Amino acid sequence: MANILTHYDLEQFKWKPFKGKGVQDGCAHPLGGTEHIQDIANYHLKGDQTLFFGVTINLHDPVSITKLGSSTQECWCWLCFQFPTIASSILNESNYKLPMSVYKTASPQEISQWVQRTLIIHPPSHIDLNQLWVNEGQKKVPSSDGDHTWMHLVPGEITNGAVSKLCLLFHTHHSPFDGAGLKIIMNHYLTQLAKVLSDSYGASEVIEWGNELENLPPAAYNILNSNELLPI
Repeated sequence: MANILTHYDLEQFKWKPFKGKGVQDGCAHPLGGTEHIQDIANYHLKGDQTLFFGVTINLHDPVSITKLGSSTQECWCWLCFQFPTIASSILNESNYKLPMSVYKTASPQEISQWVQRTLIIHPPSHIDLNQLWVNEGQKKVPSSDGDHTWMHLVPGEITNGAVSKLCLLFHTHHSPFDGAGLKIIMNHYLTQLAKVLSDSYGASEVIEWGNELENLPPAAYNILNSNELLPI
């Protein structure tokens, strides 16, 4: 009979180097606790356990549709470097005891392709955020490309060649994020987007892909500080 007081090994959930087929570099960790539960729910109940966060924004100064599109893409790429889990995936294979959260580094060209797939720009139109939410909620996560997270941009109607209103809808698998975490990430994105649209930010930081591994947030079981009480 197992000793119920045996210390539970939380070290197993930390990010560790991952070397897969065709992978230059990466990290992975087993899903634990609610991460695993959300993955099971998503697998059996399509659309039931995915997260959405939507905002409607009125711009103080209208911008061209071209600038709006390029700015949202630039900030999405920036966000991936700051929070690489938006480009992570979940690996379910029989040789692992638990599903694995995996982040793989990529070349700038591959990152650009990821941005093109996951930052979805809709035609300018009357904004119906609820309908977009309903439509996206019917889709399977992950996609056929293996993506788990998307940002949707819906520009408002164009007036004199510019838009003054837009909608953003963040859609993601529930395992990498909870509601609070999603709000934090969205706040970072909106702050960066405001800087880019207003041309009020300084020289762009140098992004060297591969270094973003240092920005991977801890797994759910590894969030507690060393001086906080841990489960047995």
